[in-house]
Amino acid sequence: MGAEIVLCNTKTANQVYLDLQMAFDIFNTDIFEGALPPVVFTLTRKKNTLGYFWADRFSLSDKNHHEIAINPSYFVSHTPQETALTLLHEMVHHWQQVFGSPSRSGYHNKEWAEKMKSVGLQPTAIDDPEKETGQKATHLPIPNGIALKIFAKIVEAGYRRAVIENPLLKKVSKPTRYKYMCETCGQKAYGNASSSLMCGVCETSLVRGT
Repeated sequence: MGAEIVLCNTKTANQVYLDLQMAFDIFNTDIFEGALPPVVFTLTRKKNTLGYFWADRFSLSDKNHHEIAINPSYFVSHTPQETALTLLHEMVHHWQQVFGSPSRSGYHNKEWAEKMKSVGLQPTAIDDPEKETGQKATHLPIPNGIALKIFAKIVEAGYRRAVIENPLLKKVSKPTRYKYMCETCGQKAYGNASSSLMCGVCETSLVRGT
């Protein structure tokens, strides 16, 4: 069971792809008997999507290749295990595309749900938790199931999902318009940072607010 995993040197920026490829190779060998053809990995920030599978997305050397995309925006809030099991979820779509009968684009049908359970993932429809199928579906690991056992092997092989996306910091612009107020009568006026304003009632300088 399993195969030797050979790790190659890579630039730090590509570590996320190395981790995905490692996890894919071990899942493929130990769960799918090495039957799944290679895929092209991509990173996507598609809203409300941890990952997706896209059939025949790329053409390489006159041959079509499927895509598995993972959303790095969830790397902060989700554990490395959750990322790996999301990959396995998409690999079941990959298996169905190659060996099964997929339904319309994105739909999680009964065949897919049965295969998910066989690999150690319990499927759940997002719009109806009582169902296992639907247009949108997620999963939970089955306790002591094969998915968790193989994930432990993936960790032993060096998978660590070390690359974490930094949060997007919005640039805060400095105000160009300030409020000035008379401390005696409360009269208000607006100006720029260097304005020198007087209260016409009290004949005192207005004080700039923070």
